[in-house]
Amino acid sequence: MEDSDPTPAVPVSVPSSNPKPPANATPRAGSSQRPGGKLGRRLLAWFLLLSLSPLLLSNGLGYLRSEGIIEGLVDRYLKGIADLQALHVSDQLERYTLVLSEMAKDDALLQSLRLEGDGPSRDTVNPFLSSKVTAHPTFEGLHLLAPGGRVLAAAPLSPADLAMFLEPPLTYPSQQVEVVRTERLPRAPQLRISVPVSLPGWEGPLALGGIIEAIGSPGLLQLPEHTAESVETFVVDSNGVLLFVSHPHGHLDYRARFETPLLSADPGASLTYLDRQGVEVVGTTVPIPQRPWRLITEVPVADVLLELRQLRSVSLWLSTLLTLLVIGLALYVSGRIVAPVRRLVSATRALGTGELDTRVDVITTDEIGELGAAFNDMATRLSQSAERLRELHDREMERAGQLATVGELASGVAHEIKNPVAGLSGGLDLVLKRLEPDPDIDRIVDEMRRQISRIEDAVRDLLAFARPAPPRFEAVDLNHVIERATTLVRPVADKAAVTIDLHLDPNLTKVLADPEMIYGSLVNLVVNGVQATEPGGQVAVETEALEDGVRIRIRDTGRGIEPDKLDQIFKPFYTTRHQGTGLGLSICRSVIERHMGSITVESQPGAGSLFTVVLPRRPEPDARHTPVGARPSS
Repeated sequence: MEDSDPTPAVPVSVPSSNPKPPANATPRAGSSQRPGGKLGRRLLAWFLLLSLSPLLLSNGLGYLRSEGIIEGLVDRYLKGIADLQALHVSDQLERYTLVLSEMAKDDALLQSLRLEGDGPSRDTVNPFLSSKVTAHPTFEGLHLLAPGGRVLAAAPLSPADLAMFLEPPLTYPSQQVEVVRTERLPRAPQLRISVPVSLPGWEGPLALGGIIEAIGSPGLLQLPEHTAESVETFVVDSNGVLLFVSHPHGHLDYRARFETPLLSADPGASLTYLDRQGVEVVGTTVPIPQRPWRLITEVPVADVLLELRQLRSVSLWLSTLLTLLVIGLALYVSGRIVAPVRRLVSATRALGTGELDTRVDVITTDEIGELGAAFNDMATRLSQSAERLRELHDREMERAGQLATVGELASGVAHEIKNPVAGLSGGLDLVLKRLEPDPDIDRIVDEMRRQISRIEDAVRDLLAFARPAPPRFEAVDLNHVIERATTLVRPVADKAAVTIDLHLDPNLTKVLADPEMIYGSLVNLVVNGVQATEPGGQVAVETEALEDGVRIRIRDTGRGIEPDKLDQIFKPFYTTRHQGTGLGLSICRSVIERHMGSITVESQPGAGSLFTVVLPRRPEPDARHTPVGARPSS
């Protein structure tokens, strides 16, 4: 049926402006219209997870990997610098020693020493020493010592000043490289190098010594020009006391132990730690060849990772901006997806409240659009089904009224007919007693009796239909009831050459039922099966125990029932035979339903019919009989 009113619609897709919800849609308050529902939050979470996780993971792993690579390169870089510096220090000390050895063998020095008969004098040796200091500015001063430590000559220092550098005294005649520390020296430690001078005629060898201010030496700890300015090198003695530093600081204490964890580490080890000023540095240590010293090289971590950390800062800013962009995009996309679904939910709820004219606008052709189209189809079918149900309901109500009227009429007619028929039957018996036996009269009387019996059956069916008696429940063995029913029908079946077979379940439990009502219904069903079966056919009756009841099947091999008549056979007064009232199956269904059971039929033309009765197993009552409408207690 078409409706002239326009059909309201709920948009499925998102238009350019905010859509107005339909007037007939009544969503549950605070559910479908709430922004950011569960689906939207899940979509947003998955969108962010799938889009940002690779970015954050790649950035984090890339930074950690880059940091590890750079730290490894720094370790190798520092180790290479330290090895070169250690060799450089050793080579420089060896070169200073060789320079002094060459001076000790210089003919000018030996000639000046021979000019004095009793030994060299300051006046003859000092010019030589002064010329050598000028030629070799690395040396802060040169001096010539006699055995016992007596100063024979010195330049440019005076013997008094030189005495500060001769503590402790030299050990002759060995070649020595020593570090000089004295309270009278305000500066950092100095190097004192000495070599023997062989001069015939002297009781012992002389010693030529040189003083080097190592902290100011331009070559002792000189770093290559291409190395980083932040790399700093220290030399410590065997006790860990600072000797020399590549970049001197005023705060360094050359008399105290140099504080670094590298002193307790194995040579060649690299560590990251905080230096004396609290700066995080990477350091390594190596031994200096041929000396009981160690060289330590440090570089600040901030300088090493400066560019990487700047890159990380830029990456974090870009990641933050990208995250905000992705969040905005995710909110927009999830809104585009969730909003149509939310409106579709509202329309579904409106449809569920009975507003069957609710529809949705299908604008897109994607899955959401297909869902909207399917919703519209479903709503249309529901509307059509509801209209058909209303029509059927109206017809059923009309038919129920008609049946009620027919029932009242049938009840009245049955009462009016019942007594006269009983009188006719009694009068006929009286007449037969007074007449002489006559075959012709006997045939007429027998036919009259059959017709009176038919009238009585019809009256009984009419009364059973119009005023059904209430069932009286008791525990019933259905196998026994079926045996009684088939025993009654078997003569009729034998006359029609139809076989009745029983297949009764021995484990069948008792059910709560009215035995006479069930007996009458089963007789009716078996008789119908026999009457529908051709001679030589079969009617099978079987029982089956169910978990909560009993199933009875009555199968015949008769003509079957046309499909268009299957839904008619249980209606009152419907019959396909010339005899009968058409109330038998209707009364059967009424009896079964009053026992809270069900009866169904399956049939095909030419293949027979199958009637299935299911009765529930109800708890056995305390009393044997139950009043009408009462239910047994559990």
